[in-house]
Amino acid sequence: MVEFTLWHHPDCSASGLVLQTLHDAGTTVAVRDCQAQLPSVDALRAALTRMERVPRDLRRRGNTACDDLGPDDPPLSDDVLIAAMTAHPAWIERPATVGPKGAWLCRPRRAAADVLGD
Repeated sequence: MVEFTLWHHPDCSASGLVLQTLHDAGTTVAVRDCQAQLPSVDALRAALTRMERVPRDLRRRGNTACDDLGPDDPPLSDDVLIAAMTAHPAWIERPATVGPKGAWLCRPRRAAADVLGD
């Protein structure tokens, strides 16, 4: 039984910390490498809904290839941002976690405790 799904990137220290926190708590985690396993538009929309966030909230900032493309330009619609994020997963902030009590963007790292309900 999978308790949590973690949108993960193996080179991300925050993602590794959340994964370790979940494992240390004895949970079962389905790890989804969000760079190798691109989320669908529907999956991204569902995660955003559960997180009670908008696409701009989940857009990764700083040191990404999308910085020069203007994804923070306010006229861009949610649909355009979601399409760009599913086509370019480096645009998706991580780690994102979906569990039995909801979904979270685990930024800052201490947000991992929220996932467990601590």
